[in-house]
Amino acid sequence: MRLVRNIFIIIVFFHIPIICLGQGQVTRNTNSSKDPKQTNISTKKNTYQKNDYLMSQSERSHVIQNLENNMVYVKGGIFQMGTNDLSVSRPEHQVEIDDIFIGKYEITQEEWYAEIGHKLPVYEYEKNKPAVNFKWEDLEKFIIALNQKTNKSYRLPTEAEWEWAAQGGEKSMHYTYSGSNDVDEIVNRGFGNVGSLKPNELGLYDMSGNVNEFCSDYYGTYSSKFQINPTGPLISDVKPNEHNYYEHVIKGGDWYPIQYNNAHMYEYRPQFRSKASGSGNNIGFRLVLDVFPDGIDEPFKRTYIEAKQGNLGAMREITNHFLKQKNHEMYIKWLERLGVMGDSDGYAQLGKIYRDGVLTSKDLIKSEKYLSLAYSSGNINAKSFLGEVRNEIGLSFDKTNAQEAFSWFEKGAELGNAESQNNVGLYYLYGKGVAKNYNNAVTYFLLSANQDYYHALNNMGSSYLNGFGVPKNLDKAEYWYRKAAEKGHPDAKKMLKQIEKKAVKIVGSDDKEPLIGCTLKYYRNGKELFARASDIDGQFLIRDVKKGDVLRFEYIGYKSKEVTLNCSEIPQTLTFCLSLGSNKKTEYETKY
Repeated sequence: MRLVRNIFIIIVFFHIPIICLGQGQVTRNTNSSKDPKQTNISTKKNTYQKNDYLMSQSERSHVIQNLENNMVYVKGGIFQMGTNDLSVSRPEHQVEIDDIFIGKYEITQEEWYAEIGHKLPVYEYEKNKPAVNFKWEDLEKFIIALNQKTNKSYRLPTEAEWEWAAQGGEKSMHYTYSGSNDVDEIVNRGFGNVGSLKPNELGLYDMSGNVNEFCSDYYGTYSSKFQINPTGPLISDVKPNEHNYYEHVIKGGDWYPIQYNNAHMYEYRPQFRSKASGSGNNIGFRLVLDVFPDGIDEPFKRTYIEAKQGNLGAMREITNHFLKQKNHEMYIKWLERLGVMGDSDGYAQLGKIYRDGVLTSKDLIKSEKYLSLAYSSGNINAKSFLGEVRNEIGLSFDKTNAQEAFSWFEKGAELGNAESQNNVGLYYLYGKGVAKNYNNAVTYFLLSANQDYYHALNNMGSSYLNGFGVPKNLDKAEYWYRKAAEKGHPDAKKMLKQIEKKAVKIVGSDDKEPLIGCTLKYYRNGKELFARASDIDGQFLIRDVKKGDVLRFEYIGYKSKEVTLNCSEIPQTLTFCLSLGSNKKTEYETKY
């Protein structure tokens, strides 16, 4: 009976909100306005008027100065937001937060009065207890008035900023609660003064208790994607609750569960989130200030804030501003943010920067990462750069890890990089990092050669010369070597000379009457081997002539009347003697 009576007294005097549990979600049934920017809170208590409590102007200034002095610097970073242990905080996802200043304490009733000029509808005014029971429109007025007086831009924290700070930021010791594993060290067992218990690693008080704290985000589901400075869903993307009220995220837990229901200890974890459509005697707030990097002065502060909130136009403007300022670290950082927001050019530019080692140290792995992201986002221009980088990574592993090198060459070859395709062919040819396979080697050489990559052209010549993956064929070998030589391959001309030593050269009898523009059909032992026009020097090469072969030529000349064939046993050169005349097809047959 005593417990029931105590609960009844507390409900009457403090209006404790009813906590509804359903499917792991906690909501607070508080009085609210249908307007998402206004909250009308009714109370049976008297509303203190402006003159109920006198505070001099100097006292007000002193209070506001203390508020400013109690802002704590929190260095930004990347952390895992949310937790899969709690249904309301799923899915756990990675978030990056910029540097901020955040209030050491929750805003007090004294600070509220000093700025707004009237007390709050609480049972008893106590200046060092959190400000509660305010209307949402008055909360907005408080922030506007504070900013006008201080010439700053105070605001509510986003949910991500709040959670990062509550966990201790980069100084986090990964406690269960904010600053401790023992809830009694950091949570009031009643509506207490701010800062009366142990702070967390950053020196912030009451982030696991006293009162819940409003965040600027509307309540919505988490995304599993990596996010930078998330601000929650837009009002257009959320729906009002069953009472047609819009709800904001509240964090931190309050004094109610620990005093009356220890089963709700999970509410004090930094990852826990709830929602409220209006204030009550268990919901307060603290403030944050943006930190502006060097080079961001007026008029860029407003643009910088819009860029942090994900406005692509503002992000591009800030990115270019840092480039002009030669702040390469911030330029690179904002290029990445553009990529995260869907601007593939940001990723592509990052890939080139790390590939070439400009503005930062060369890093091929980072380059491959960003170029891959750009290409997967539809940036076609990133494809060729990505192939080149993958090939270069393969070359870096060439002498230390053949399998790793082959893997990167293969990735480059998939993108059509000619050098990678040729390198894959070489690895198959020599069995380096992969099982030896001549057929696969020629397949990749041909892919590369079709892009006129001169090493692959030369390798195709060698394949036909030696019969690696293809039948031996000196004509085809000569064809590929000649193409390689035209592209400037240093070894191709040498190989052509070796092939010529194994061939019979067909030339005109007089340098003044070359065979240019003529066609020769060549038969060996009754089988037609080729029909070919003469090359630019007016000559033909006949391969692999052997004793006993019966050779027959059909020579079609443009102005030839008569052609004679002078030969000896497998001569180095067969000479056609020409005399000018009308077109005539002439057949010659000889046996060696």
